Amino acid sequence: MLCEGDGESRVSVPRWMTAAIGPVLVTGLVVFGVVGARYFPEKEKSGPEAIGACHTVAETLRDIRAEPILQQFPRPDRFGEVDDDDIECGAPSPMGAVSRPLTGIMSADEVREFYAGLAERTGWHPFRGSNLVYSATKKAAGGCPWWFVVQPADYGFQLRVIYLPSGVSADQCRWKSEEPQILG
Repeated sequence: MLCEGDGESRVSVPRWMTAAIGPVLVTGLVVFGVVGARYFPEKEKSGPEAIGACHTVAETLRDIRAEPILQQFPRPDRFGEVDDDDIECGAPSPMGAVSRPLTGIMSADEVREFYAGLAERTGWHPFRGSNLVYSATKKAAGGCPWWFVVQPADYGFQLRVIYLPSGVSADQCRWKSEEPQILG
């Protein structure tokens, strides 16, 4: 309905509509919340935030990435991109890893010799009699050392520094005193 009066045109809203808008909106929001939770579930979380108390610490990742063993490579081989997203907080042993692929033409003996020398010069202690290309540990905060592993891969070699994530007890550190068996 239009009201005429002082030159202004206004639309009049019936009283029943103004009284019903509030309850209708509230009911709609409640129904959407209940139905939405059932049929539109939250996106499944992944990564460290989904694990709970077990998580990476930015300073640890920064320190590991700065290690010479992940910065220097034997010539003429070369590195691929660093991957520090690898974290497991369940069985058989919780661990996080910073990985870097090494591609090239060098043999396992040449790669072992290069990383053995570099690692020992920069504070790493090798596991004697390892069945890997190279394996060593270095003291780290929290009582669990970092574990450096060089393994063969389809493209050359995979370098990994394995560490115990924050929020995990140091007694879960399987590589503290002896080299565990790596599968795959």
